[in-house]
Amino acid sequence: MRVRPCSAALPLLVLVASACGGGGPSPASLSYGLPDPATVTYQQGDTVTIDIDAGGQAMQARVATLATLDASFTRAADGVQVTLTYRDFSGRVSQPMGPPVTGDASGIEGPLVFTLDRRGRAALVSAPELSGTAEQFVQPLPTAHNFFPRLPGRAVSVGESWTDTIRFDGPSGPGDVKG
Repeated sequence: MRVRPCSAALPLLVLVASACGGGGPSPASLSYGLPDPATVTYQQGDTVTIDIDAGGQAMQARVATLATLDASFTRAADGVQVTLTYRDFSGRVSQPMGPPVTGDASGIEGPLVFTLDRRGRAALVSAPELSGTAEQFVQPLPTAHNFFPRLPGRAVSVGESWTDTIRFDGPSGPGDVKG
């Protein structure tokens, strides 16, 4: 599954000027810092269609999620600590071999807390307790690593693009997740 970063991350981006060896300022580096205001609300939605080949019989499963998350930001040693609280959540899996499976916020207890360094590398601090069908829809570790886009850690020009590889692994529900 591909998770798209939330474009609403822009309030969290700040430009930081640093001094160079010549004594003058260098171009501003794109980095994360404490936003003002330090509380915002995000809406995150995703839809995934899975093509299944079951012994020559083709079928599709569809997974759709929509979440409203309250976010608060505080200073951390090397960047920002992010606390995401699920205000509302809905999920639905539809597939031809059975009835739809749905989930809601009632199975999510507590916030997702992680830190971001100035480039956006995440470290999980704590995850919400998940129960019922919420365990099938909410993935705290991938959310922490994919919610905000990674930054290049240098000055960028208008229209410039960059790529980064995000790798993580750790416990997730009854198993482990690797991304």
